Parts: sequence; C-alpha cells; structure tokens
Amino acid sequence: MEYDNTDRGAAFPPRNTQKLILQGNGQFGSKEVKLVFVSDTSKNGKDFIEVYQKIGCVFENTFKDPSDKKPHFTGKLETPVKEIACWRMNKAETNLNYMQWKIKEPFAKDDDEIPFGKDLDRMAEEVEEERQQKGGKTSGW
Repeated sequence: MEYDNTDRGAAFPPRNTQKLILQGNGQFGSKEVKLVFVSDTSKNGKDFIEVYQKIGCVFENTFKDPSDKKPHFTGKLETPVKEIACWRMNKAETNLNYMQWKIKEPFAKDDDEIPFGKDLDRMAEEVEEERQQKGGKTSGW
C-alpha cells in the first residue's frame, strides 16, 4: 500500500547551507504578497536564492495539555483557504526536532461543535499512529 501524503508533511531545521537573507512585502498582479529570500548552495557548490511566498500563519495552541494529542500549533492558510495543524516531533534515533503538519478544509460554523474539536482529535490520532509506526516520539521543544 502506498503512503498518501496529500495535505500533510513535515518541516525540518534549515540545512547548514541555508540562510534567511531578505524578507518583504510586494505586489503580485493585484494581490499583495509577503516574500522571504533564502540563500543556499547546491550539491554541485553553486550558490542560489530561493523565493518563498507566505501562504498562512500558525499560532501556539494555548489549550494543549502535555498529555493530549492535540496539535502544538494551529492556524489558517490563505491560498487556498484551509486550516493547518502542527505537532512538534522528535526523531528518537538522531534526536532531531521537526514539525509534522496536516491541512484540512475550514471548519463549517453552522452547528454547535467547537471549531477544530473532533477533527483535531481525529487528526491527532492519525499523527500519533504514524509516529508510532515510524518509531518517533513527540518533541518537547
């Protein structure tokens, strides 16, 4: 069975060759954008600059209890409009801290359910299952 990475991923510390060099605001067509420029070096030793566009923002989940599986961070993506949840993780073999993330459709606020409640629990259970399968542990960083 092939692993489905749709609407999920992981973020790791920058490589030693990567360096944030510039950030700023601009206009792309009729849309205002925020950009970040990161210098890097290819495997062949050639220097280059990557350009990243802001697509959203996450905030620390102040309601998270250390014993629960809820995400450490939650937020919204602007393009496309989605919600994102992020968990601090640690790869046990190398003690590497990283962040695992998952994206979902925005919460429909037409009932009495707490936003991101049951979906958050389901997402947390999926991330926990994956973590256990890969032998990782939740990070405290």
